[in-house]
Amino acid sequence: MGPRHATHTRQASCRAEGKLKEGYEMRAFELYDANSIKEAIDLLRANAAKNARVVAGGSDLVGGLMKDWVHGKGLALPEVLVDITTIKELVGINEDNGGLTIGAATTLSDVIDHKTVSSKFSLLSNAALSVASPLIRNFGTIGGNINQRPRCWFFRGEDFNCYKKGGDFCYAVTGDNRYHAIIGGELCYIVHPSDTATALMALNASAKIDGVNGSKTVSFDEYFTGPRVDVLRENILKPGEFMTHITIPNPPGGVKFGW
Repeated sequence: MGPRHATHTRQASCRAEGKLKEGYEMRAFELYDANSIKEAIDLLRANAAKNARVVAGGSDLVGGLMKDWVHGKGLALPEVLVDITTIKELVGINEDNGGLTIGAATTLSDVIDHKTVSSKFSLLSNAALSVASPLIRNFGTIGGNINQRPRCWFFRGEDFNCYKKGGDFCYAVTGDNRYHAIIGGELCYIVHPSDTATALMALNASAKIDGVNGSKTVSFDEYFTGPRVDVLRENILKPGEFMTHITIPNPPGGVKFGW
């Protein structure tokens, strides 16, 4: 199966803004549609040397990291993207007697609009509603929101080779560190940018991970990692792995939520 699109550049948008510069373009990448979890895993395995990554809405990976060339010795930009929004089982919300299962490629808008989510799990629907704008919620997915990279301006800035990009310094220590971590830092003082992740932890949710190393389910308490464990990443996902489903158990009787 060949790639759906061979290359993408950001020249057009820059030209429209009147600021096109020579060489100012997004790195070319191949985009594949996966029709099943197995096919996505096979594509990740086959393109491991090209740092293959899965993509859904792409608002952070493509519209942020790749567009702005956020990279370093410890952060390589992908040359191959595997679209998982084409995998039917990863889109949608299923109910059973035990609670809810949400596909990782389900949009935030669909999470917000789901009647059971808004009635029984209002903490999650309110968290999703607080994300960005309606436009982004319409194509941004819950899996993408959970797994987005930090919004630290030093990490996102091309002139700062910080610890999280494989460098040897945290510029937030002596620089502008508004909104950074007060506790739990060490080497890097980012805070996690996901609103839905906070709600899912409070709801005792778990994440199903599939990939080249097999399949496993972990609680969100175990899913995230801090800089003391691994400064280069924020979760336990290894190369060739991706989140496929989120499971939320029914809340105990009498529980009330506030966001």
